[in-house]
Order: sequence, then structure tokens, then C-alpha cells
Amino acid sequence: MPIYWVFKLLSEQRGEILVESRLRGDNTIAAPRGGLYFDPEYSFPRVSQRASLTGDKLYVALLNKDTHQPVTVRVTIEDWRHQASVEVREVGAESYLAENTIQRPDEVKLSGPKVERAEASGQMNYLLKPNTLAVLRFQRDGSR
Repeated sequence: MPIYWVFKLLSEQRGEILVESRLRGDNTIAAPRGGLYFDPEYSFPRVSQRASLTGDKLYVALLNKDTHQPVTVRVTIEDWRHQASVEVREVGAESYLAENTIQRPDEVKLSGPKVERAEASGQMNYLLKPNTLAVLRFQRDGSR
């Protein structure tokens, strides 16, 4: 997918301080046939993630590199109380080689914000679509 779209999303939706974050579970995928990096012996992480913080906002960026399978990601935030509503923005396409052209101006779509809900326990499930970068923005809950 075009780097500009990814850069635009991440530059507008990111914190200043990286915070500790980790993924658990089976997270490998074989290199796709017909792709730029095909090697039958090579595998790479299906989902990549980063978390960052600025003031009262926590950003969790999730990238699903699989072009066929969505991934349900369970986000758990510890020691940081947040509001139930979570703002989500996404950029995605059918393939990581997709580009917007005059003939197909919406091949790669930047969407959002949409609002998802997190549980009071600090957890939420998020369905990360294939070949999609999503940024979840959590807002600190100052009322507790």
C-alpha cells in the first residue's frame, strides 16, 4: 500500500513516547506467492504493533500483513484507566502492492474515525482486516 497513506495516518495518530507493548500467540505467515518477497523458506510476523503515549491519549498501531485472513486482536491495557469509547482509523487495500490511480482512486482507502467500545476491565477485541493498518486511540479516564 502506498507509503504516503501509512505515513499520513501514523503522523496524525501517534504519541510522543513509546510504551511497552507485546503480542502473544501464533503470529507467523509464509511469504505470499507472487509477492515482492516470495521465498518458500521465509516467514514473517502476521501482525506488527506499537504503542505510544502523549498526555492523556494512548495510541495502539496494529498492522495485519496477511492479505487473506482477518485477525482478532485482544488489546489489554494495564495500569492506565481509559474511557470506554475508542477512536479507530484505518488504511487498507486488497494487496500491499495496491496504489491509487486515476482509474481507481479508492484502491487504497483511508477511513475513520469510527468509535469502538472497550470493556471496563481495560480490554477490547478488535477485528483487524487483511492488509490493514489500524490505529486505536484510547483517552485517559480522569473521572476515576
